[in-house]
Amino acid sequence: MIRDVRYGLRVLRNSPGFTAVAVLALALGIGANSAIFSVVNAVVFRPLPYSGPDRIAVILESNLQRTWDTAPVAPGNFIDWREQQRTFSHFAAYRGSDFLLTGGEEPERIRAARVTADFFAVLGMAPVAGRAFAPEEFAPGRDHVVILSHELWQRRFASAREIIGQAIRINSNPYVVVGVMPPGFQGPGRHELWSPLSLTAKDAGDRNTHSLFVYGRLKPGIGLKQAETEMKAIALRAEQKYPETNTGFGVVVRSLQEDVVGPVRPAMLLLLGAVGLVLLIACANVANLLLARASARSKEIAVRAALGAAQWRIVRQLLIESVLLSTLGGALGLLLAFWAVRAISNLRLEAIPRMGEIGIDPAVLAFTTLLSAGTGVIFGIAPALQALRLDLNSTLKTGGRSGSGGGNVLRSVLVIVEITLAVVLLSGAGLLLKSFVRLAAVDPGFKPEQIVLVETALPRGSYSQAEKQEAFYRRWIERVSEIPGIKAAAGATTVPFGTADLVHTYHIVGQARRSPAESPSSNFYAVTPEYFRALGIPLRHGRYFGERDGESGPAVAIVNETFARRSWPGENPVGRYLIVDHSDSTPRQVVGVVGDIKHYGLNEASTAEVYEPFRQKPYAYLTLVLKIDGRAEGVTRAAGRMAHELEPDIPLYNVRTMEQQISGSISQLRLAMALLAIFAGLALLLAALGAYGVLSFTVSQRTQELGLRMALGAQPWDVLRLVLKQGMSLAVAGIASGLVAAAALGRVMASQIYGVSSTDPAIYGAVTATLLLAALLACLVPARRAMQVDPLISIRHE
Repeated sequence: MIRDVRYGLRVLRNSPGFTAVAVLALALGIGANSAIFSVVNAVVFRPLPYSGPDRIAVILESNLQRTWDTAPVAPGNFIDWREQQRTFSHFAAYRGSDFLLTGGEEPERIRAARVTADFFAVLGMAPVAGRAFAPEEFAPGRDHVVILSHELWQRRFASAREIIGQAIRINSNPYVVVGVMPPGFQGPGRHELWSPLSLTAKDAGDRNTHSLFVYGRLKPGIGLKQAETEMKAIALRAEQKYPETNTGFGVVVRSLQEDVVGPVRPAMLLLLGAVGLVLLIACANVANLLLARASARSKEIAVRAALGAAQWRIVRQLLIESVLLSTLGGALGLLLAFWAVRAISNLRLEAIPRMGEIGIDPAVLAFTTLLSAGTGVIFGIAPALQALRLDLNSTLKTGGRSGSGGGNVLRSVLVIVEITLAVVLLSGAGLLLKSFVRLAAVDPGFKPEQIVLVETALPRGSYSQAEKQEAFYRRWIERVSEIPGIKAAAGATTVPFGTADLVHTYHIVGQARRSPAESPSSNFYAVTPEYFRALGIPLRHGRYFGERDGESGPAVAIVNETFARRSWPGENPVGRYLIVDHSDSTPRQVVGVVGDIKHYGLNEASTAEVYEPFRQKPYAYLTLVLKIDGRAEGVTRAAGRMAHELEPDIPLYNVRTMEQQISGSISQLRLAMALLAIFAGLALLLAALGAYGVLSFTVSQRTQELGLRMALGAQPWDVLRLVLKQGMSLAVAGIASGLVAAAALGRVMASQIYGVSSTDPAIYGAVTATLLLAALLACLVPARRAMQVDPLISIRHE
């Protein structure tokens, strides 16, 4: 075996050009597969970083009457579930919150969660320093304790163990730090700080505020289906007991792994399949090279066989040479994968979960090793089998000038396979590209250009009163609007394409009032007067908000066109009244109708929306919306300075442009499109090289034949036509079979594309033209060489 390896290395070293081309083709295929596998492994395959993650379930509410496939859980329903369920060993919930941490150089907004008892037990995690929450700390008034994430502990407190037991300032109140979680732990909501959630008797009666995210750890021997059956039975009993609030509400139970990665799994597996096709093309290419080389080495192999070498020894030698090639390709491919993974990590795609976990880990190394060995065997089988079919007498007599006809047929078949796979990849990339272009061109309903967004939240201890919240934001926006370079300054509780989402049910005054469970719902915004002008949201009827729409003025609202069509079909709603079911149930007069906007995504339908004046419905948090004329950095620094002059403890965070916000909403599609385009480009290049290699070898093998044809009167153009016909016939066969396969792929991709037919004729036409052109260019070089064959030299050799 060692002797065979040494001989194989000597053979590769004596053919540097062949070795370099083969290793590079394999490196591209193996490197791309290793890089994408590292992403898919981290996002989809790798278990979540909790103890026994396969036993953790997510329990959500659903209401198809309200078009809620899933929704957070109302506190009253959660309390009933916790008391009545018997399939979970631990059952808990959390409510997301933003905490303001002060006491350092700068106030910092912390993504936090208020959690119920057993939350960390559900996840099977415990603090690495300090302790978990004590049972008595979930009582009202005793819940001012926190547990820090390891990263927050390092960043804000320099990993000081003395912080355990000390008080820190959160929301202008002292909170005692009781523990620090393990490195990397953020929980399902990616939080950095946790505090007890005290559920009171008032919460037990609240079945309208859907705000809790519920998790449970299944008992041994209990499956998801059994747990879901029990939870649906509990929900049915609640629907019968509380028809006013629970009619139509059901329960969805699914694994935490599915909840986290389910939405992105199809796109990830699509990329993994696409990059697998690139590797198959690379293998076909190298197999073609080895077939051609085996034909050239046919006399060497025949001599070895004539001297007594067993067939299995010859096959083993050829397979060892193939595996050596794939090993070199795998080593170089791993270096390419390191670079590619680093590039993908730097994209920071928040829309894709667990992207921070990707890297070249032992699983990726094992995958690359197996892939290298497997590809070596795959592309080495064909030349090895060809060696077994050699006719020793004819091979030794001809001196190894001619390859076998069977080898030529197999090489042609491999080229057709390469072109087929290239068509599939180019078609998929074309569909995603056209889908991305269509999606990016969708009108969001407003003008995102030159819009800067800045999020902030007031310290709740100092600004617990709504009047103080409104007064601060009014003064700040008035000062910010005077900054040079700002055309308009406004604020809103929720902005399009953001993560915040306020949804309330509503009632139309003058129409029959429905039960809370059957009441329609709408997106809710509290906005300042300049909001619509800043974003360029068009006014359809009535008026925008003005200075008169303050706390002392009559309660008013603006609705969008979808809300107007739903609530007053065929009528002008200006002057009508509605009641939004939140803390203020005052009937509000509709004073205007504005155009629809895209709130959840460019590919999502517009939802019903209600706007209320921020002065009549203030909040402690706000997103500042700036319409600027020039660079964003200067105006945002000036706006921040003015905010800190008014309130030193106010944090400013998540500064971005509206265009960046919209771009982030389609980042998953952009990544898939870019990677698939790269794979398609590699496939096109490898397929063209495969066609070129086959024709070049064919021309060299048919030199005598072509020379004889020309000696008998054939013109160079006749020879050109002969070679081009052979090459283009392979291309046409590959394209035809590829289009059939691409049509099947299109049906699989239907859920991943927008505004494009999965069998778009323009895409297929462009792919066909591209492949024909690439094949023609690949055929021209060997065809021109065939035209230049000297008949006298060819006949003399014969």
